[in-house]
Amino acid sequence: MFIRMLQFLAQAIPFILLCLAARKANLNKIDRGRQVLMPFIALLYCTIVAVILTQFHSLLIEIMGWISGFLPFLSNAGISHYMNLFNLLIVVIFLVLKGIFLPVLNKTWKSKNLMQLTSGNFYEYEEDLDKWLLKKEYEQVKTYCNGIYYAALGASVLIFVLGQMYPKMAFAQTPCYPVFGVLVLGEVINYLSGISRTEFIEDVLGEDEESFKVANYGLLKDILKDLFGERVLYDATVDSGLDVSSSFETLEEMKKSENQAIRNLAGYFTKLKESGQDVEPNYVKSCANLICGQSTLFCNPFYRDLTHYLMFPIMGQLMRYKKCLVIMGRDSATEDVKEWLEQGIFENVNTGSLWKVGVLENENPEIDEPDIGILKFSDLYNLRLQRNHSDFLSRVGFVFIVEPSRLLASGQAGVSLLVHRFDESKEPVVYAACDRNCDGLVDALSHVLKTTITEVTATLKSAATTSIMCWNAEGDYMHHRIFSNVSRYLGMGTEINAVALKYQIANTKWISSEKFPVMDMKWIAG
Repeated sequence: MFIRMLQFLAQAIPFILLCLAARKANLNKIDRGRQVLMPFIALLYCTIVAVILTQFHSLLIEIMGWISGFLPFLSNAGISHYMNLFNLLIVVIFLVLKGIFLPVLNKTWKSKNLMQLTSGNFYEYEEDLDKWLLKKEYEQVKTYCNGIYYAALGASVLIFVLGQMYPKMAFAQTPCYPVFGVLVLGEVINYLSGISRTEFIEDVLGEDEESFKVANYGLLKDILKDLFGERVLYDATVDSGLDVSSSFETLEEMKKSENQAIRNLAGYFTKLKESGQDVEPNYVKSCANLICGQSTLFCNPFYRDLTHYLMFPIMGQLMRYKKCLVIMGRDSATEDVKEWLEQGIFENVNTGSLWKVGVLENENPEIDEPDIGILKFSDLYNLRLQRNHSDFLSRVGFVFIVEPSRLLASGQAGVSLLVHRFDESKEPVVYAACDRNCDGLVDALSHVLKTTITEVTATLKSAATTSIMCWNAEGDYMHHRIFSNVSRYLGMGTEINAVALKYQIANTKWISSEKFPVMDMKWIAG
């Protein structure tokens, strides 16, 4: 009997392998929230198949009996054997359907709004990581669900084995399709098997001592040097890891301050760091300076990196019934800055209705006046608009300038006129600006804003081991070594990115200003 049981278990191996294949065939864990429709697709598929099999069960058994006349190994097969074959076929067809639907879902569900609408109950968008990660409360659910799934798969296999060992028993003469439950349950668990924030930080980013998904850029560098060796100008690996304890030391010092606002700030950033987020001590000090009324320049053009460090002083001003003004260095970023400010307020106070963010416009400033106003670069010399919003400008207590180097060339007079509209009789206006490193920017800003900017946060170095390679852009096209028979110029970044993607680097990015036409290169490459 034991040997017979092993034989029947061996016959169930194809079913087990196919079910595991359906379990493993998914989008990447980081994109798992996009396959929200798969459980419903699996349920619909199983329902349709169940209805068809119920209607035509007798016919199918007759067809199998007719086929057994041509296939000798089926001549002694009973209903339980046929059920096993039908279940196998159901999984195979489902795998084909899944292969069709997954790429469609992956493309369709890239929209942030659609993800929030459909997957917002289980996944949340992490701004600092730019990823949709599984919510913390569902981290343990994954473990329990996996146990349930494998228990269901084991029960299904047991039914097949018992049905073949005892073919004359009543339960073995009844149509049985345990595969339906396995497929639907598997897709529910697949959807909930995305990666959580803790797993992403420890495993993917490699901050855990046992992490294994860290990309080995050393191997990629060797391949790039083999391909484009004579064009490489510089090649180095820099270990510039930051001291993790430094930010905690900074916060401990701030907790001993005599200023209550500084102690509150230290508590805020301590909670933030304990929650797993990176806290840059230099930015924390700059935030403290802003609270104390000292104007500061951040040598970092990426304002989204400064969310936590700017929102605290901004909200401090708003709570004192002051207004905040954002001056844009370029109009194209206006909507993104508005969205960033709204998200920052919501993350800090959990409501989007407490303060209003809006672009300063001519229409009805009295009726719809914002608490945080955004002045576009094109309106810097719009005196009529500034007169209409004179009440708002007279109450400004905090000014944030995005990329001031862009507006100083032609907008110094406009900024100077704007500064005169601020009422500094009771309390001086605090200025903050973010930009890339520019010679003379501190002196120029101090002159135009009629204030003294002594606090400058330097550009941050990389917080990990960094591989650096520089290529000479002049010379013959390099893409012929990657893409044969392509005469059109694709841009140097295209072939470098192509090699990186081929060798399992998950993401590559082009960052440029006006000097390099990344959008054109992307269009041509596409």
